[in-house]
Amino acid sequence: MGTGAKRETWREWQAPEVVEPPLLTRGALIEALARLGLDDIDERRLRFWEMKGVLPGPIRRRLDGATRALYPPWMVNLVFSLRHLQARGFALDDLPARMRILGWFFSRAEGVLTGAFDADWRTLEPPRFPFQGWSNGQMHQAYDVALTELLRRYARDLESFEGLRFVRAELTLIGEYGEKMSCTLPLTLPASEASPEGE
Repeated sequence: MGTGAKRETWREWQAPEVVEPPLLTRGALIEALARLGLDDIDERRLRFWEMKGVLPGPIRRRLDGATRALYPPWMVNLVFSLRHLQARGFALDDLPARMRILGWFFSRAEGVLTGAFDADWRTLEPPRFPFQGWSNGQMHQAYDVALTELLRRYARDLESFEGLRFVRAELTLIGEYGEKMSCTLPLTLPASEASPEGE
């Protein structure tokens, strides 16, 4: 993102049919991430990621007598996913479009769970994301990354209840005439991958 570009807030990333959820201050967001084990994330790091365009910025509103930076709860999942994608070897410059897809998914999922929709979510069409200058292969990779991350989080939640360890997901799309397209998505990191360094 160029220095002269307007930084987007989470409102531009959120699924448009989702109404505004109860918001977190920046401090509350950092505390929530620390409870998930991401205790190295501070205000400076969040601002850096927002500047790079891999996270949306906050909205600002008066709260408790001061103007505060405010975020939706689904930002917790988004930051957690950013850390995981860094661990998978993705550079920050490769992540803005992928993170935007995840922001839409997480905000929509949260809207479904909380009932925070202006319409029946089952009748809504998915958005067309702005992939200016991307090839079909790059777009497919972006969706693969986002879908893998969502399935990985879902698998980890299931593991905590079922006592199992999931290593991959098999996805099959079925057309109206029975035609099928399948793919396998890995849910674990290779043992050789190191933790992300730097920002």
